Amino acid sequence: MVAISSILISILYMIPQLVASGLLVRLLLGVDYTASVWIIGILMTLYVVSGGMVATSWVQIIKTVLLMGGTLLVVLILLSWVNWNIPQLIHDAKTQSPHGESFFYPGHLFDHSMEKASLTLSLILGTSGLPHILLRFLTVKNAKEARMSAMSATWGIGLFYLMALVLGVGTIAIVGWDSLVSSDPSGNLAALLLAEVVGGDFLVAFVMAVAFATIIAVVTGLIFAATSAFSYDLYHHIWKREQTGVKELLLVARSGAVAIGLISIILSIEMEGVNVAFLVSMTFAIAASSMFPLLILTFYWKRFNIIGAYSTLLTGFVAAILFIFLGTEGAGILPLSNPAIFSVPLGFLGGLIGTLWAKQKPSYNDESFMLRVHIDKQEVPPHD
Repeated sequence: MVAISSILISILYMIPQLVASGLLVRLLLGVDYTASVWIIGILMTLYVVSGGMVATSWVQIIKTVLLMGGTLLVVLILLSWVNWNIPQLIHDAKTQSPHGESFFYPGHLFDHSMEKASLTLSLILGTSGLPHILLRFLTVKNAKEARMSAMSATWGIGLFYLMALVLGVGTIAIVGWDSLVSSDPSGNLAALLLAEVVGGDFLVAFVMAVAFATIIAVVTGLIFAATSAFSYDLYHHIWKREQTGVKELLLVARSGAVAIGLISIILSIEMEGVNVAFLVSMTFAIAASSMFPLLILTFYWKRFNIIGAYSTLLTGFVAAILFIFLGTEGAGILPLSNPAIFSVPLGFLGGLIGTLWAKQKPSYNDESFMLRVHIDKQEVPPHD
């Protein structure tokens, strides 16, 4: 169940990355959007197939350096452009925006008052359930380094979000609302339009390089996470019952990476006009409703059992998908496009009901469930 959820979440999260890459290639080289998505998707799939975890890790390290450095550079250029007069920048943004004084009001772009809280909930909790992020905890040596890694990443992400806020305000103030909407109604190219105004072609090219590095890193991480779930969890453990060799497992992993990459490419082609931020929030909402409750209940509730885990994943996943289709971006029956405020509590409720209904944890015997602990290359039986 976790493997299937990981694969689906990874594919859903790859879609906005490929959409953004297609838009960037079209803007930079004038290549057709569909062709751009195919080129980027195939290149990234081949990169993962040939490079594995080492290549995926290195491209993510390079991406982090470029992203933080590039964003800081644009912020500094933006502030120098307005002579470091931040109050004036805020005033200009209010003047350019059709919303006027209400431009900085929380959630004023949403049709419903709960939309902002729901989006915030999905972005905060969904991060904890993204497969390619959880996978990174397997690349550190011990729990202490895992905690330090999570803390440093949290501070880095927080700093980046603050810089992104400054860039958003600067885009409205300097580029102008009308110019932004006429150039790209979805708002996906705001940073590039700002870079063109304040820095010219060189800064545009640099921002594009940073954006490509970010997209490449995320896509490779997602493909690797989905491929690992398919080849190791589903094929090796369930289908073959751990009776596979290294070469066979590697072949299955590479084949799975190709299949997952193709599926993501095909789905991304149909999403050209959809706002990337909405696609990202949709994926985060699904992860926040399924994987996050599973993690929390597993860590902190001793009575939590397998039936509860099944019901948590199913309830959260189905509820999030259902509310998305019924929301404003789908059938329009519900007033929200971000379902987390409803689907996350339902995920926890599903785990609670499933656990209490099962009454007690299922018992395992040595034939169906064997826990092996390796100490100094010696296998210790579970009862020892």
